[in-house]
Amino acid sequence: MISFHNVIPIENFETHMKRALCDRDPSVMAASLNYYVDEVRKRPGSFKELINSFIIILKQVTDHRLPKDYDYHRMPAPWIQTKILEILAFLGAEDEEASNQMYEILQAVLRRADDMGINIGYALVY
Repeated sequence: MISFHNVIPIENFETHMKRALCDRDPSVMAASLNYYVDEVRKRPGSFKELINSFIIILKQVTDHRLPKDYDYHRMPAPWIQTKILEILAFLGAEDEEASNQMYEILQAVLRRADDMGINIGYALVY
């Protein structure tokens, strides 16, 4: 059994995670999204400054700027899109200004996903 009582905190952990979010390797960026989903759910106010970063990443994903290896039935990186949409939902909750920043990309994601006419597109819309 692993004991977490003697865990040494990583200095500047938030900085490392911000770097991971902007990493050139899409797999590193995608892995960092799991951290952000959990943390943004707990304390959304601490991550408001990253809204634009999440929007830019989502736009890059939907514009097919990731390698084709991340596509699923011609849908660009649907699991990454789902994570970012979840993060944006927490960041935009009860925050009109944050929500206004997201509307354009959310509309584009929903339109493209619905136009695909395939199950993964419907999953994104849901």
